Amino acid sequence: MKQVFIGVFMFLLSILAEKMDTKNLEKAAYCTINRIFGYDPKAGYRLVADAGSASAIFKMSERELDQLMGPFNKYRNQICEEELEKSIKELETLGREGYRFLAACEAEYPELLLDCPDAPLGLYIKADSELEDIFGRRPAIAIVGTRDMSPYGKEWCRRIVDALNQCQNRPTIISGLAIGVDITAHSAALE
Repeated sequence: MKQVFIGVFMFLLSILAEKMDTKNLEKAAYCTINRIFGYDPKAGYRLVADAGSASAIFKMSERELDQLMGPFNKYRNQICEEELEKSIKELETLGREGYRFLAACEAEYPELLLDCPDAPLGLYIKADSELEDIFGRRPAIAIVGTRDMSPYGKEWCRRIVDALNQCQNRPTIISGLAIGVDITAHSAALE
């Protein structure tokens, strides 16, 4: 029975691969690994490195996955065709709505972020600007702070962003989009 399941799984994966080119299948695999290992990206990166690529993980047999991850690994049962299919559908939906998933394996992924020991396996992006403009060589500034902002803090955050906007080479503002300073900085930049 197990051999039949593996055979069917591999057949369905080959159909998926025909629908998607190799680059998009790798992106879908990264999206899946990002969702599974979101709070433990180091484990996700180790798995991708051990398998050789994110898409290779989903081509492995159950036995190979058990050998690689251990049969009782808390993530083991999530490495399956259904999760990969969810990611394929998610990427299609994101594309229709103007969003993009940027996998860590893509050239546009920010180099400085990859240097972080717990960099996410992927980023969800919605922007009018090209990725080269967002993550390129232009200056960047992180504006982060409290979630519980005073009116005084909000005013000064807006003033700082306005001053940055007056620069000849305007920096990209980077933050986690948390409520408070982060949102205020991004809102001011958009204005």
